[in-house]
Amino acid sequence: MSESVRTGKAKGKVAAFDRTSLTLEMQKKGQAVRANYVIDVGTKTKGNVEVGAEVEVKYREVLGTFFSTSIEVKKPPQTGKAGK
Repeated sequence: MSESVRTGKAKGKVAAFDRTSLTLEMQKKGQAVRANYVIDVGTKTKGNVEVGAEVEVKYREVLGTFFSTSIEVKKPPQTGKAGK
């Protein structure tokens, strides 16, 4: 049996993040959905990844598990310092 490997990319907002995983919240057909990505030594990051940041994740899917190959911050999180 051969191992099924797919690649892809996703854009969304970081809902949770630590050194081994990232949870991304995305909008699909008007509904918020979340996906989890494994972070390992091969994951490249560009920018300061933190909760609330808008990011693009490139990944490979192996047997239903998403392994991030790169995470790029597109927009840092809102700080709440906008004019009142």
